[in-house]
Amino acid sequence: MENVATPRKVTEAAPPSRERFRLVFVLSVFLMAALWFGLCRELSGEWSVNEEYNFGWFVPFFALYLFWLRWQDRPKPISNFKSRILSLSASAIAIVALLLLFPLRLFEIANPEWRLLAWTHALAVVTLTLLVLWSAGG
Repeated sequence: MENVATPRKVTEAAPPSRERFRLVFVLSVFLMAALWFGLCRELSGEWSVNEEYNFGWFVPFFALYLFWLRWQDRPKPISNFKSRILSLSASAIAIVALLLLFPLRLFEIANPEWRLLAWTHALAVVTLTLLVLWSAGG
């Protein structure tokens, strides 16, 4: 009998975890940038017209700077025995927030000055951002 199976190393079949981590990181950063860009674009009309919100253009940059300072001093993640339950609940919350964004955007196009929609949009984006940061260990 002849052996028809070719010998392979296990590492050749699966992509290295470092490449997978980079891919997940790049996709997460791209998704967060797209969500925050959409939110800032939606709020930019209010920031331009209303004198009370003229400082709105600077808030994303200050928030990014403060995030960077906090991320450098973050504590190490604590492993939890309920991590599977927490991951499932975080996934459910993320799905609800993502499903909320599509109809929300349709209403925002029709009613751009409705503040409740802007607050809901911001809440969904902040929720998704916090879930991504939580999954990254922050």
